[in-house]
Amino acid sequence: QAGGRVRPGKCTLYKPSGGADVEFWGTDDAIRAHRAAGGAGVAAQGAGGVVGVVQHRASEDTPDEWADGNAGYLKTSFVVEAFEAAGFELEESSEVNANPADDAGPGDIVWRLPPSFGTSEEGSAERAAFAEIGESDRMTLRFRKPE
Repeated sequence: QAGGRVRPGKCTLYKPSGGADVEFWGTDDAIRAHRAAGGAGVAAQGAGGVVGVVQHRASEDTPDEWADGNAGYLKTSFVVEAFEAAGFELEESSEVNANPADDAGPGDIVWRLPPSFGTSEEGSAERAAFAEIGESDRMTLRFRKPE
């Protein structure tokens, strides 16, 4: 999204006029579906196709068991490895959606933060602390499948 943060979400496919197909993925659900399909989901994008990923980012030093997407967070290395295994090349990354105040780890879920505030009561000190953190730290990656 020009000029602002891009929100993660389900797979959205659009085709720019005269351009290659481009997909933007919020990958916590999509990567799990990709793994369940034996890699067919990511691999389905054709030669020259571009996939943009906006995903809640786990620190590389968090345990793999926690950073598996079930809490909403994935490690950047895991996402890059999954796309590279499907034949994509990491073309670019951006920190446009970074939030270093979101230092999530085991026991945290992304839905504790705004805008959902899924784990706290309105008006509580806990919610105020989550509001102070802001939205999640997110990786923003662009992959291309070679021609």
